[in-house]
Amino acid sequence: MPASAPHSTPREPGLRLLLGVLTIIAVTSVASEFSARPGTKPDWQVWYEELAFLPLQLGSLFALLRASGRLDLPHGTRRALRFIGLGFGAIAVGTVVWATLKLSGYQMRYVSWVDPIYFTFYPLAIAGLFSLPRIPGSEHRWRALLSWSVVL
Repeated sequence: MPASAPHSTPREPGLRLLLGVLTIIAVTSVASEFSARPGTKPDWQVWYEELAFLPLQLGSLFALLRASGRLDLPHGTRRALRFIGLGFGAIAVGTVVWATLKLSGYQMRYVSWVDPIYFTFYPLAIAGLFSLPRIPGSEHRWRALLSWSVVL
């Protein structure tokens, strides 16, 4: 199987469309976030800001799960992709719960009982990183742990 060029865009039309849609969502979400003061935004904008990243989270989940099904990848890599994908799934569940409660009028605090749903991303991501196959001859486990802690 030929290696793809670094930083290349997806070749499948569906993935290319998805990449474009997710980029538009990310850019418009950032623009919406800083366009007005929190108390002055219309309802549609509040809804958009609460749910804007849900497609990105679900897109990450499905892309990682799809990639984990590739049989040409090592078993550890496939397992790592599944763990990290499930972490994005946890973030998506947290987003849905948070947005549902907030948009239904429930007064949400920024430290709430919904936070543990979001926090499940971290153990799943760490499990995914530990599942990645090691490079033969690399015995610097502590150096790798330090690098991973910086990333997380």
